[in-house]
Amino acid sequence: MPALIDDPSVPAPWKRVKDEATGYEYYWNVETQETTYDKPTTESVAAAARAAEGDGTFDDIGRAEYAHGGNLTYDASQKVVTFDAAPPEARILEYRKKHEISVTGGGCPPPFLTFEEAQYPPDIMGEIQRAGFTAPTPIQAQCWPIAMAGRDIVGVAKTGSGKTCGYLLPGLMHIRARNNDARAGPTVLVLAPTRELAVQIKEESDKFGYASGIRNTCLYGGAPKGPQLRDLRSGCAVVIATPGRLNDMIESNLVSMHQVTYLVLDEADRMLDMGFEPQIRRIIARCP
Repeated sequence: MPALIDDPSVPAPWKRVKDEATGYEYYWNVETQETTYDKPTTESVAAAARAAEGDGTFDDIGRAEYAHGGNLTYDASQKVVTFDAAPPEARILEYRKKHEISVTGGGCPPPFLTFEEAQYPPDIMGEIQRAGFTAPTPIQAQCWPIAMAGRDIVGVAKTGSGKTCGYLLPGLMHIRARNNDARAGPTVLVLAPTRELAVQIKEESDKFGYASGIRNTCLYGGAPKGPQLRDLRSGCAVVIATPGRLNDMIESNLVSMHQVTYLVLDEADRMLDMGFEPQIRRIIARCP
């Protein structure tokens, strides 16, 4: 359930909103129903109002920065707005600079600046639209093309930046491509340090996997194994787990990792700090 946050620094008609289910924060225009992850400013609101009015206040022939690079040009005498797109390379550099994205590694693919570029199927796009998201967050934009290319990623971003969907949605696409029998074991494995984080990840997996018919289960200690085992036997393409409980189930031959080809370590640094490295190594050793 989205909750409004009182933030006097956000100019009207925008409101700061927090999705309590995911922890994501974004900004909502109460007049146009538009949403964005970029904080609106007084200047951006004024520029948008001038552009909407088309009154020539862009200095007769003025320019406004376009979010992905290039310029909007308003000709007051002709009352025409044109857009001159920046070269693709320039757009990529401008996007990364604007969102403070630093990339290391050879041959990194460019970010997906729109959901359409990711080519998600209609069921996933439907969930994205129902959530009110208008564009990928920066970590999603850059991680998606890398994950979809089958490459390894180490992604670092602050809480509420959309990291979960940054790895989850490509994981769902990977499951479709592999088309494994989920009753023989998961294709996607997500390890998390705590029960609380694992449950949050499951909620996102429920949201985006339900329409696709992709089932998941959450394995963590301090809860009965019975319901978790029933889920596994019914077939779960996605397993979200804490290392201790999963390692226990593997060693008891209750779950197989032989189909896992998409592995995520969520908050990996925290898991190492908590002493989970031996369990993680044993789990990874069971994966192909």
